[in-house]
Amino acid sequence: MLERGKLDLILHPDDGLLPSHFSSQRLYSEDWICTVARQSKFGDRLTLKQYLNAEHLVITTILSVQNIPDKQLAGLGVKRRSSVRMLYFGAALSCLPGTELILTLTNGMREMVERNSTLRLVKRHKGCVHFIS
Repeated sequence: MLERGKLDLILHPDDGLLPSHFSSQRLYSEDWICTVARQSKFGDRLTLKQYLNAEHLVITTILSVQNIPDKQLAGLGVKRRSSVRMLYFGAALSCLPGTELILTLTNGMREMVERNSTLRLVKRHKGCVHFIS
């Protein structure tokens, strides 16, 4: 619709899907964090090796398209293992307790994790991948 002149502006995540001939400007940058079940075997920090060897709960709205963390991992030549795919972060957070899954989510969701006594944040170890969007 933008190419046909039916739209003047779109707000779009920087996930590589926007054609390069469009002019764009970054409005903000968001860090990504990892959360696990409070009783998870993972310690307080994750190395890249631990992150890649773990099973992940992945949020995706388009099944055939990689999300931002997966694209950034692909740029490093590595891939994470996704056991479960869901559409919504909120629903995913409620599925973590009782599992050994890792959920990578935007820092904007940090407060939801911190208020949930069944979840905890896991810091990235120095040398672990740092996702930005």
